[in-house]
Amino acid sequence: MNTRLEQHNAGMTKSTKPYRPWRLVHHEEFGTLSEAGKREFRIKSWKSRPYLKAQLDIGA
Repeated sequence: MNTRLEQHNAGMTKSTKPYRPWRLVHHEEFGTLSEAGKREFRIKSWKSRPYLKAQLDIGA
């Protein structure tokens, strides 16, 4: 997890490079990559930022 965040902040990920620095505001662990992918897809389907913040309980 920390390695991935470090990669984003070091500019090693092309799609996130222009938006640095990144900070971790939510973390979940899953038993399988499939479960994690399904959860990521669901979270990314939430288009409203206020709704996303409310669902993840990360505040304003």
